[in-house]
Amino acid sequence: NNDFEWYFSEEYVENFDYEVTALHPISTTEVAVFTENSIYYVVPTTITVNDVERVAYQYYKSRIPLGCNKGSDIVTSYDGKYTIFSTKRGLVAMSYQDFVNSTEQALTFLSDNISQAYFDWNKGAVKLTLYKYWLIVYRLDTDKLFVYDMRNSSWWPMQYGIIQQVTEIKQQLVVLSRDLLYVPDTGDDNYKDDF
Repeated sequence: NNDFEWYFSEEYVENFDYEVTALHPISTTEVAVFTENSIYYVVPTTITVNDVERVAYQYYKSRIPLGCNKGSDIVTSYDGKYTIFSTKRGLVAMSYQDFVNSTEQALTFLSDNISQAYFDWNKGAVKLTLYKYWLIVYRLDTDKLFVYDMRNSSWWPMQYGIIQQVTEIKQQLVVLSRDLLYVPDTGDDNYKDDF
């Protein structure tokens, strides 16, 4: 009947204060658990039970009062230094060290210089795609999107048809819109107001 169930022992169950909206690795051993209003991180540790060492997981709640919406993307920068996600306060770049209690409040809000435009647009799940120097920030329910240039922290508002997905295929940026694939001009030495 195609039913499939996983059994997890009660010792592996962790309850959170809100629904989990995303999971994202923040180091080689740790995972961040996002809800809409908070972030937890999961750290493996070794415990001894009946003289046998076992791996257990500790859950820590961050003091950061932000999370991400259900269906939103979380990406890691190409250098692996930043975890980037959209919050109700704006687009955030957070380094791994930000999860440590002494420095976790040191977030970088990438969208501050377009804050009102981003606040007005930031409704629902925000999708993110990294490509070369750019971060494409879009939603599936509007034709408006933003491109963030990481070289100079500039924002480029754009408008296309409703986008279904932005991805990279064979080192080329591809946009799926209305079930058609488009290859946008990504040259950075000439501006064209069209695909």
